Order: sequence, then structure tokens, then C-alpha cells
Amino acid sequence: MKEQGNVEGSLALNTPRVVVIPADTPEQARKLRVAAYARVSSNSEDQMNSFAAQNAHYTELITSNPEWEFVDVYADKGITGTSAEKRDDFQRLLTDCRRGRIDKILVKSSSRFARNAKECLEAIRELKALNISVCFEEQNIDTAELSAELLTAIFAMMDQKESESISQNMRWSYQIRMRRGTFVPATGESEYPPLVSQEQFEAVQVRRKKQTAPPQKTPAQKELRRLCGGAPPPWVERQVLDILNDLITHPKQLRCLPCKNVPPAEVVRLSRKLDELLNTPPVDEDRAREMALHLAELQLNAIGPEEYETTRLQRLFQKHRPMDDLDQGLLHESVRRITYNGRTVSILLKNNQIVEGGTP
Repeated sequence: MKEQGNVEGSLALNTPRVVVIPADTPEQARKLRVAAYARVSSNSEDQMNSFAAQNAHYTELITSNPEWEFVDVYADKGITGTSAEKRDDFQRLLTDCRRGRIDKILVKSSSRFARNAKECLEAIRELKALNISVCFEEQNIDTAELSAELLTAIFAMMDQKESESISQNMRWSYQIRMRRGTFVPATGESEYPPLVSQEQFEAVQVRRKKQTAPPQKTPAQKELRRLCGGAPPPWVERQVLDILNDLITHPKQLRCLPCKNVPPAEVVRLSRKLDELLNTPPVDEDRAREMALHLAELQLNAIGPEEYETTRLQRLFQKHRPMDDLDQGLLHESVRRITYNGRTVSILLKNNQIVEGGTP
């Protein structure tokens, strides 16, 4: 029995032992969670078409990328970009970012994101602290890069100035229409009550038509007469139309007069210090960011009115379509004075550039 037990023990020791090791499952990289933000400032037909196009574009762009995970398209329509508090979907976007649901945000341009420089930079900095980058397609800016905040600050301030200019032009147009009696008050279809009843408004219009003769000139012709300082001959109107259409087709002709002033000493000094800091590793990002923003502020303050007007006029003419007849709004926003002598017309633009044209 003892011998049999030894045999069985040795057999047990010689029996091979099988250990099963499960295969490693390769860890899959998490997709980048991407969202988009779109905004239009009015409910006009053109703006609504742009709004729908932005939504469709970003939905297709994000879903077609296999490395991205589509989160949502956050969109505000008929709301100005000068105040972040009034934009519900913009606030929803920030809330989802704070909850860690988004890694990247796509926006058409900085003006769609915000038209208030302070709020724009505050949102960019908060998102960057959450490791969320914002990509502005039109300006080709990605806030994940070091120099992106400087560029964003510059474009945000330009967008804010453009918004203020548009607001001033709108107030001017309201005043002009009120003087002519063509201003139409609110009808009560929105949440605001009408200024006068519809019956009173129609009665005033009937009396006004009986008392005044119908206008013989279009608003554009009246604006042309004001710019010329009197009634111009018919060929002047045709020549002005040709000159403005040429600027619409070739907006690069708009240029600022050469500036003889050298940059301020503070700008030169700070620019050199920033270059030294960026070329001396390791780079102190916080200090570099602070210096870059201060430099941008100094450079913007050094920009003269002619440079700003040149940029504004280039944008204005780029957005305008060639005209069959003069446009009163374009005349008012771009031209300071018109003179003519013989068969030559000279137009003084609001950036103090003179363009000329003549009839054969």
C-alpha cells in the first residue's frame, strides 16, 4: 500500500499543468467629441438660409470624420452677438463644456462666436482651462495654439467695432425714414405692443400722400445730390455706378494711404521682449500670453481711422453684389464727397482714398 501510494504521488508530479492566459484586448482610443456653434443676428430670409446652411455644413463635417464623435450643433437665431447672456444655446454649450461632454468646438468665424471682445476672450480662456479648443474656420484660428489668443483678441475687437458701426448706421436709417414719413412702427406681432394703432397709422399715411407730392428722385439719387453738393448731370450718376461696381469686383483696390509714422517705442520694445521670451526655452506660457495681449492692445490703439475704414470698406464691398442702379446705403456708408470736372468724376471714400473715372 505504501509503495502504491508512492507511485501515485510520482504520477501526480509528472502530470503537465495547463494555465490558460486570456489574450490582451487592445485599448481603443476614444474619439474626439466635437460640437459646433452657429448664430445669425436677424430673422430675414437671407439670414435664415445662412442659418440652415451652417447647421447642415457642420453636421455633415463632423459625422463624416471617423475620428470625431458628433455631440450637437448649438445654434442661436435672430439674436445679437454683443451679449452672451441673451443667447440660450451659447449658454447651453458652455454648460455642456463644464460637464466634460465636449473636446472641440467648430465655429464659422469669430463674429459668429461673439461680437463683444471682453466676453469672447473670457469664454476662450475658460474653455482653454477645460482643455477645450475652439476652431474659427474663416480666420483659420485654433485656440489650442499659443498665438491663437492674440489673433482672436484682434479679430474680436474688429468685430465689436463693426457691430457698433452697423448699429450707428441703423439708427441713422431710422431717423431718415422718420423724416420722410416712411418709418413703419411695430405692428404688435412680437412681444412688444404697437406704438400706434394700425388705423391711425394708415390714416396718417393717407393725409401725408394728399399733402405732399410723390418724390421724383430715388433715395440713391438724393444721396448722390447731397454728396455732389447739388444736382449733378445724368452722366455723373452712370460714372459713379461704374466706379462703385469696379470696387465691388476688385475690392483690393481699396488701400490705406502710406503711413509715415513709425510704431510707438513701447510697441517696438514689447515686441522684442516677446520674441526673446518665445525663443528662450522653456517658454513661460502665462507670461507670454499676458505680454501678447498687452502688445495687441497697444497695436490696436495705434491703428489710425484710415486703416480701420479701409478694412471696413473692403468687407463692405466684398459682401455687395454688382448693381444695376445706385444703392443709397452703399453710397452713404462708403463715400465722403463726389466732385466732377469736365468729363471726369472723383470720389473721395471714407478712408480718404480718391478714385476717379471718366467718360470716353
